[in-house]
Amino acid sequence: IDRDIAGQLPTGWDATRLGFDAAQVANMDPVAIFNLLATAAAFRSAGLTPEDLWPHVDPARIGCSFGSGMGGMRAIQRLYGESMLAERRQTDALQESLINVTAAYPAMTYYGGAGPMVNPVAACATAAVSVEVAVDLLRQDKADFVVAGGFDDISPEGSRGFADMNATISADARASRGFEHNQSSRPCDARRGGFVEAQGGGTLLLCRADLAIEQGLPIYGLVAGAWT
Repeated sequence: IDRDIAGQLPTGWDATRLGFDAAQVANMDPVAIFNLLATAAAFRSAGLTPEDLWPHVDPARIGCSFGSGMGGMRAIQRLYGESMLAERRQTDALQESLINVTAAYPAMTYYGGAGPMVNPVAACATAAVSVEVAVDLLRQDKADFVVAGGFDDISPEGSRGFADMNATISADARASRGFEHNQSSRPCDARRGGFVEAQGGGTLLLCRADLAIEQGLPIYGLVAGAWT
């Protein structure tokens, strides 16, 4: 595959150092782990725990708009590939190939949200659509607090498929445009030669301003508008 650039986790990254046990790492799809860790990190950076939130926001008013482009790639491999090749198979492999299941993990196991869940699938723009959905839920008074963001993974199958479609930038295309390796990702640039794949997750916590002030939450930004 003539694709030599991707946003990858650093060598030596180990989820067991961050609270997961070996059995969870072996059985859970990596994107589910990425999403859980990103969500915990977002709460931590806000100086907020779910227990701090519950007295002020009913769980039915805590929404979720996590999204992804492809979902759990390892789960998909196990579901369609390993099940045909191996005598034993993981019986719950299906669930993490479903994007809404991975999105639900943090709600079920961490912040306890039981509000509206709207999980967009928009390839490269998923995180932007997720913010749009979150803002809509807040403006329409369907939620007081929304956990938004995106998660994705890299796999040989996905990389090959994107390369076959000429959707990702190739080493040759980059060189022909005179770009260095670290100039591969060029959104909104007329010289863009395709997107760059990446793995991991990112979480944003959105709420109404009055709730943020009441809670004493750090305000990193105000959303002036969000639409696609």
